[in-house]
Amino acid sequence: MLGQIWQRILNLWRLLQRHFRKGAPPPPKPTPIRTFGEYEQKFMALLEGVGEGWSRGTIQGFLIGSNIKDAEWENWLQEFGERLLVSPETHLELGGRMSRLGEMNCGRISEVAGKIGRQLLAGESLKRKDGDGSLVVNEEIVISIPIFIVQYSFLWVLSVFSVF
Repeated sequence: MLGQIWQRILNLWRLLQRHFRKGAPPPPKPTPIRTFGEYEQKFMALLEGVGEGWSRGTIQGFLIGSNIKDAEWENWLQEFGERLLVSPETHLELGGRMSRLGEMNCGRISEVAGKIGRQLLAGESLKRKDGDGSLVVNEEIVISIPIFIVQYSFLWVLSVFSVF
């Protein structure tokens, strides 16, 4: 009789162990590999929101919802900024939005975006890399700016004197 009680206690113990035993933890989800275009699409959506006047909380919510780590954003943004700064085109609107994002103080991402935006607005995109990697100023653009200013000033002076 004592043996049967002991067997029932052991069986109950095993049953409880099986019931409450924790299974092996699921393997961590692999980090999805994103393309440059996917990052760019999300970043442009973010800048669109900044242009619409998103608050700091909305921006941070967007960044959290994008499921992209800060380090990934930062690495991509630095590469994106290098491409913009080397480009012969001016990106004033993009630079303005990136500067506004930088003013929102939403972490390292906004710091990097703000720095790139200020460089774009300052006209550092007028520089391009030569074949050997050295920076060369695009003289065509630099020379045409003062000529435009002189022509505009001359026309303004003529319009002022034509009133009298």
